Amino acid sequence: MADERSTATSSNALRINFVSEEQLDEAKKTRGERILNENKAKKKKELEDRRMHKPPKSLDEDEAQFLDGWESYEKEKERRLADEDALELRCFRTAVESQCVASKETLTSHDDDHHHQQRVIIGKKNPASCPLSSIMKVVLLAKKPKKDVQSVAAESSSNTLKKIDAAEKSPEPTMLKRNRGDADS
Repeated sequence: MADERSTATSSNALRINFVSEEQLDEAKKTRGERILNENKAKKKKELEDRRMHKPPKSLDEDEAQFLDGWESYEKEKERRLADEDALELRCFRTAVESQCVASKETLTSHDDDHHHQQRVIIGKKNPASCPLSSIMKVVLLAKKPKKDVQSVAAESSSNTLKKIDAAEKSPEPTMLKRNRGDADS
């Protein structure tokens, strides 16, 4: 039996170690591709590391001039926009002022006689300078008597107790009705 086991294990070992030529050729092809891909990945990683640790290069003269020109262009553009806004604002203000002056002139021409009559009646130039007592009349209202806090609490508690008792006595549960503007509710 021991001899059978040793021959069985040796035959299994031979089966495991046996590789055909086709399998060797395929392994060589895939191994070559795998090694090439690994080398490419290593080189790529090295290049990225060099770029990351490399100090930034200074600008050329042309690049510096371009950036200076761009900054001056942006500043000029902002200044032009601010000037246009200021001009529009001034035009708007002058239009509003001219409109106010025109409306005041029309009001003064129509109301000259009316203002003259008011000045004669009141006797003063500015009617707002009259004392408030001549314009307003003060009417005192009677105050409602204050209820004691205890009496208010007693009333509210008795009302709630009555509602609870009524709800317990009724055989049907009370339903809240919503007012929806219906004619039948």
